[in-house]
Amino acid sequence: MNIFTTEKLHAHLEVAKTLYRIANNCHKLVEELTKKISHKNAIGNHCAGMGHIDIAALNPVEKAVESISLIILPDTLVSQPWIIASNIRQFRENVEFAFNGHPNLTPQQFTHFVQIMNEITNSLGQTCKDIKEVVDKIQDTFNKNQANSK
Repeated sequence: MNIFTTEKLHAHLEVAKTLYRIANNCHKLVEELTKKISHKNAIGNHCAGMGHIDIAALNPVEKAVESISLIILPDTLVSQPWIIASNIRQFRENVEFAFNGHPNLTPQQFTHFVQIMNEITNSLGQTCKDIKEVVDKIQDTFNKNQANSK
């Protein structure tokens, strides 16, 4: 394998690892926030100023996802930043809906809200797994390439 291919493979590996770290951090954050807001009292307390659910913590994650250049990603990972961004957007929209409508949320609406939040969390978890599979494949190829060049 020539040096250009090795460098390109290494670049793909590094950007894929970065995307995985961002996705994994996003998943952990959304999972934590979902646990906090899965109780109707938590939403009411937040809205009454008696508690805080830090949705703004998603801002740096969102900016990090937006900063990933799709051009340098391996083609197998191009859709993942869009999926992550979509999940963040859906998460925000659903939380805003719950905050705005909290006094009037029926038990059924609240149950549906929690279900959606769990689906978003699960989607992010699956996206992390998908990215990790690609990272591992690239890492294996890179390692084999390095071993063959010695």
